Amino acid sequence: MGKGGGLALRKLFAGADLCIEDLYLLEPFQIEYLPGWLPERDLACVLWAHPPIDRFLRVRCPSVSQFLDTTKAHHPPSSDRTAVAQAEEAVVWTIADLIVYNKCPELYDSLEFHNWDFTEVTSITPLDGKVVVDVGAGSGRVALEAAETADIVYAVEPVVRLRRFIREKAAHKGLCNVHVLTASATTSPCRMESPTWS
Repeated sequence: MGKGGGLALRKLFAGADLCIEDLYLLEPFQIEYLPGWLPERDLACVLWAHPPIDRFLRVRCPSVSQFLDTTKAHHPPSSDRTAVAQAEEAVVWTIADLIVYNKCPELYDSLEFHNWDFTEVTSITPLDGKVVVDVGAGSGRVALEAAETADIVYAVEPVVRLRRFIREKAAHKGLCNVHVLTASATTSPCRMESPTWS
């Protein structure tokens, strides 16, 4: 069983209090990432120990059912409570970035890599009076910066909690030109038409 899964993520999200029940926060597209990402022995241990989590993952994202069946078939249940606790920790911290996105976006938003100078964008192209689409808006850093000068900003984000976070930040900053949309880079909320060439 995994002993500490996600050591780099533990350091990155040092202030996060994560637990196995946080798997209930995952969006269907995030659950689709689990095959090949999570250590299977640890995942099987968690699934055997927590049947409601097993059911939730299957109902929320039916496409992973076969993977979950196969994983459980290859790894029998454990009655060792210490082994189960270690597996829970390994699973949670292996996908801590997904969980933090959903559970505490303010922690994600405070990470150092978000502290870059937005003039790197505006020096290439001014946004004054433009319509900006930020696909995969995350915590809204780019969308909210763009909204300072752009006419309209569409923040396209698939994670429910992040969309709420963007709306809250926009309201706090008094930005009325930010429109938060439910979608991802592969599921556009808008019908995109090809340009007509004359």
